[in-house]
Amino acid sequence: MGLPRFYGRVGVEAGVPIGPPDVDKKDDAQKSMPAYQGKGPLWTVAYYLVLAAGAVGFYWLLFPLTESKHALGVTFSKVK
Repeated sequence: MGLPRFYGRVGVEAGVPIGPPDVDKKDDAQKSMPAYQGKGPLWTVAYYLVLAAGAVGFYWLLFPLTESKHALGVTFSKVK
């Protein structure tokens, strides 16, 4: 899976294949790569907003969603 991208614009960079490497393609016209085909800036803004919302949601909801009434109780006693 890897880590999410924390910098840069969302899109496909020129020269980086998306799928598996092509093996002996017969059509040479398909080998020419188009220029940078990035998504619009709205996609980049949406990506980083969802990334931040996911991190905040994970932080806020980790313990409330993993609490259990069957968990071991924690008691603190004073040592004299």
